[in-house]
Amino acid sequence: MQIKNLSHLQENANDVLASKINDISSALDDDYDLCFELVTTSELTKSAQKDYDLFRQELSDSAKLSASLVVVDSHVLESRYNDSIGLSPAVITHSFSLEPGRYTGRLIVPQKCTSSIEQNHKGQ
Repeated sequence: MQIKNLSHLQENANDVLASKINDISSALDDDYDLCFELVTTSELTKSAQKDYDLFRQELSDSAKLSASLVVVDSHVLESRYNDSIGLSPAVITHSFSLEPGRYTGRLIVPQKCTSSIEQNHKGQ
C-alpha cells in the first residue's frame, strides 16, 4: 500500500498529487486522521466489495497511518445532494419540557417550530 510510504509515493506521483502529498504529510504530523472516499454512482460488485473490505481492514490495522476508507455510493450521493438543496432538513429528536406561557409555536413550512425563552438559573 503506497500511502504508507509518502516519500516514495511523492517520487512517483504526478505534479498535482505530489503537491497534495505535502499537505497529507503535514496533516499527519499534526495528528489528523485521513479519510478517503471511494465515490461510485452505483453499488460495489461482490469482488469490489471484497477488495474494499480488505483495503479498509489494512488501513485500520496500520499503526503507522491513521486513515479510513468510506464508500460514497448512489444513496449517499443522493442524500448529500438533497441536503445541499435543502430537501432533507435536519431533524432534532430531543424532547424537553417547557413551562406553559413561556413559548410560542408556529409552522414554518413544512416543519413545526417552537420558540422558547428560558431563564438560566445559576447553581442548578
